[in-house]
Amino acid sequence: MSPTQNFRQFALLVSCVAGGLASAWAGPEPIQASAKDKEIQVITPVCDPRWYLNLGGGADFAVDGNLTNGFNRDLKVQTLVGAFPARATGSSTNWNDVYEPAFHVQGEFGYVLTRHIELFGSFRYTHAEAVDRANDNQVLVNLIGPSVFRFSRDFGDYTSYGGEVGVRYFFLTKESRFRPFFSLSGGVNHVDSIDISTRVNLSSFGGPFGFEIYKGGFFDDSWVGTGTAQLGLEVRVACHWDLGVEGGIRYQSTLSQNDRDYRGFAPFDGLFAVPLKPFAASNNNAGDSWTVPLNAYVKYRF
Repeated sequence: MSPTQNFRQFALLVSCVAGGLASAWAGPEPIQASAKDKEIQVITPVCDPRWYLNLGGGADFAVDGNLTNGFNRDLKVQTLVGAFPARATGSSTNWNDVYEPAFHVQGEFGYVLTRHIELFGSFRYTHAEAVDRANDNQVLVNLIGPSVFRFSRDFGDYTSYGGEVGVRYFFLTKESRFRPFFSLSGGVNHVDSIDISTRVNLSSFGGPFGFEIYKGGFFDDSWVGTGTAQLGLEVRVACHWDLGVEGGIRYQSTLSQNDRDYRGFAPFDGLFAVPLKPFAASNNNAGDSWTVPLNAYVKYRF
């Protein structure tokens, strides 16, 4: 073998050894990642709270229902010279004849059952001021001739508190920003006792214009049934916060009558005395009401 061939073989051997050493030093060749593996998948958190609390308030406007019932009773008045026939009459009195629109505050706790349905329980406090006087009653007495005595009644304020359970149906799913809904609920309500003061006009006989002949109970503390149907709109502000408005119709059943103070006679400034018992008919099966509640609220979901 010639010197030239020997040199070529030696150079080839050195080249192979050098390549092997370089590969061992560099380590294994990295695996090329595919474009699909390089994609980063971002998972958006799902906002799906199931429970909620809300707090709101508003006003109730009376539209129907009798605060008092009408009556027409024969009776006898007592005078110094004997008893004389008389007749006491009165027409029914509506809630809005006596009370201002009521205000209420309301809290609610509920659970999201489906994408369209919520179940809830609510607590409500309501108060209404009595500002007007009922002036639709009279006593007709046949003394020397027919004499008419008109009287008026001042009522105490209305205060109640109670709760209802119900269901709310949303027409759009909970992912929607604006969600109209319909709700139905029913429950019980406690109404505080209501007293009255009754005054008679004796000015035609030289007496005072507003002589008080009765001051006492009219309705006892009452537990009554309630039912409410409403339409509303809820607006999603953030994942956990909503704003809402609602309005509809609400019914309250009759109040418990108080006849304990309708005993004996009411003196008409010493002129004569009128038995009180016939006037108790005005609170029999009375005190039911239909109102239109308007409510706005803030809801927190968790």
